[in-house]
Amino acid sequence: MRQIHVWGRDHRRAAALADRLSQDLPHVDVTAVADPERAVRRSDIVVTATASPTPVLFGSWLRPGQHITALGADDPAKRELDSACLHRATGVIVDSRELALHYGDIHAALVRGEVTEDRIDGEIGDVLAGRVPGRRTPEDITVAKLIGIGPQDLAAAETALALLERTSR
Repeated sequence: MRQIHVWGRDHRRAAALADRLSQDLPHVDVTAVADPERAVRRSDIVVTATASPTPVLFGSWLRPGQHITALGADDPAKRELDSACLHRATGVIVDSRELALHYGDIHAALVRGEVTEDRIDGEIGDVLAGRVPGRRTPEDITVAKLIGIGPQDLAAAETALALLERTSR
């Protein structure tokens, strides 16, 4: 069974989001959870979307085969992932190398000396063009760190919606 676990710092808002998703996705079990670590450990795909100034996802929670898409933390004062997430990843892909070096999780880890610029394996376009592999093995932990580029966001949303509609039938 396909499941979605929703966690938020404000559990009431997470529960409201879970209720809305349940209505939109009747064939998916959507629940609000109180324990983010447990939810992460049980998930194949983890998506973070927060304006938190401190990490909400920790590398110690990750297991082989997971994919993380981190799409919040879009300025230098925000951070969703701790540096261990970046270290544990076998691949780190960004939407824009330039933006990633100046905003969010990768920037914060660079400033602290916890990673170097070569931690970025490539941009999304490199993966789509076949210049950089996305996932090499089923055990890879992959990270997509997205700051937000409007046209890319729209194309990704349209693709995700089309896939969801096709698989929900």
